[in-house]
Amino acid sequence: MMTRPRPFLLLALTVSLALNIAAAILLWRHYAAPPTELTAECRLYPEQECSIDFPASLRDHRPLFSAYSIRGDRTVFLDFSLQGTIVESVTEKYGRELPNDLVRNIQTLIYFFLDYQVRLGTNDRIALFYRPSDNRILYLRLRSRSYNAVFETFLYQTAQREIYTTADGSTFPPCMKNGPFAGCPPVRLEKRHDVLVPLFLLPQNGEVRLPFDAWIISLTDFSRNGGAVQVTFPDQGLVGFFDYLGTVNPQVKVGKRYKAGTLVGTGGFAKRDGADGVRYYLERRDGTPVSPFFFHHTTTTVLPAEEKVNLTITQNFYRNWHRQGQEFEKQYY
Repeated sequence: MMTRPRPFLLLALTVSLALNIAAAILLWRHYAAPPTELTAECRLYPEQECSIDFPASLRDHRPLFSAYSIRGDRTVFLDFSLQGTIVESVTEKYGRELPNDLVRNIQTLIYFFLDYQVRLGTNDRIALFYRPSDNRILYLRLRSRSYNAVFETFLYQTAQREIYTTADGSTFPPCMKNGPFAGCPPVRLEKRHDVLVPLFLLPQNGEVRLPFDAWIISLTDFSRNGGAVQVTFPDQGLVGFFDYLGTVNPQVKVGKRYKAGTLVGTGGFAKRDGADGVRYYLERRDGTPVSPFFFHHTTTTVLPAEEKVNLTITQNFYRNWHRQGQEFEKQYY
């Protein structure tokens, strides 16, 4: 014969089941929620994103500090002392390799800091923020022991383009007076025989003219490497080189002397990596390299007065991120 359960027993079973369900829900919530210490390290900028969501986060063995540019792009912070080359120094500290274009960007900025040469020494310190989307440096700070000075540059956004500028509003690169190019084309550096030489990014079919009276030593016009013209400037005791020309002026002949202002050729040759630009560099007759920025007269462009407020905001913005990046690295390095 089956006995009916007593009312108080049913009540006890119901209460016990409810307590077990409530305990399970609390445990699930506890372990599903992010740890408090990680949540506290979130840098909400903008508010819908958090630094721990990126691959380079606080969970890395050797983490990288991640921030944002003044326009909201993600940036990455590096701060290292030179112990060997730039690449070796970054690899030693962070266990990561730098892309070649980022290394060249560093060298180009330092080239304009240090009197048109990349002369770095042991324990010189470099700090920078770069944009991973295109490996463009947004802020760079160099402490040079040989110069006993600190240099800074910021990537500043004008209405038309992004330009590098110093704290006083002077822009990079300076413009060459009496140079072979019209205007003030952008510049990047390129290695040639272990020497860094400038590559001038001319507009399509931009003209290249002799800056001084010159004898034409040699010329080539190959579709594979672009046109090349080598000249000697007898009044200056220098040899000049123009490489990667899109076209060479057919009226220019080897062994003849031409006046300053004679058309050598035009830009526009696209290299295999898709980059455009005319390489122009100088050498003394013994082969010692001479920077065209050092030899030619240069002028520096300064941002107009109405940009002063925005420039100050940009400087304060990146200097503040630089301080935060240093504080972050003190915890891990």
